[in-house]
Parts: sequence; structure tokens; C-alpha cells
Amino acid sequence: MRLGVSAVPDSSVPPVPAVLAAAAEARGADAALSPLVRQVIDHLETNYLDPGLLRDLALMLNKSRFQIIRSFRREMHTTPHAYLIGLRIAHAIRLLQRGESIAQVAAATGFSDQSHLTRHFKRWTGTTPGVFLRS
Repeated sequence: MRLGVSAVPDSSVPPVPAVLAAAAEARGADAALSPLVRQVIDHLETNYLDPGLLRDLALMLNKSRFQIIRSFRREMHTTPHAYLIGLRIAHAIRLLQRGESIAQVAAATGFSDQSHLTRHFKRWTGTTPGVFLRS
């Protein structure tokens, strides 16, 4: 499943993280992406709950961790880890909009616990999930 990077429908809700928007812009011409970066993106989007270690992905792609990070950053303007967190936050926003509890959303989006989700959610959107739910 390829995640779109559209804004959240309600204008009072923060948009999907800016890093994903910048990454989507960089991906505008999907054909311009290297096969390596395309494989990393597909892996992260497919396995965002448990992507494994970068070391394992590097072995699978027959590249070093550093080659993957450099290529990804050059083409996507962010790191694979930041992209992964952005994917998780985008999914968290959708689940919160459906009315799920913060603890359930944290578990469903690959965060270790509610405070882990809250810390990243606030860093990326400027608000906490609790405030987001009340708005």
C-alpha cells in the first residue's frame, strides 16, 4: 500500500508531517528515483510497523547501511528513519480521526508505548494526540 501525502481534511488539524510532504515532492517523478531508494521506500511503507534493522535491509539489498542512508537522503531529503516516523505519524492521525484511543493508536502504529507516540506526535505536528482528539 502506498501512502498518499494529502493534508488532513479538517483545516484545524495539522497537516501530515512536513517531511512526508517534502519527500512526496522529491518523489514527484517516481521514475527519477533510483531502484535502491524505491526499494527502501516500498519496504518502509509495507513494513512500517516492524521494518527490522537497517543492517538487515542493507544485507537484503546488498548495500551498506551508509550507502542506503546517503542515497535516501540525497533523493528524498530526509533519512529513512525520519521517513518511517512520518509514516507512523500519518497513520496515527488517521486512526485518531476514527476515534481510537491514544494507547490503541500507539500500539497499532509501531510505537513502543503512548509516551513514545506522544513525544513524536508533538515533535511532528506541534500538538499532542490528546489535544488533537479534543479539537
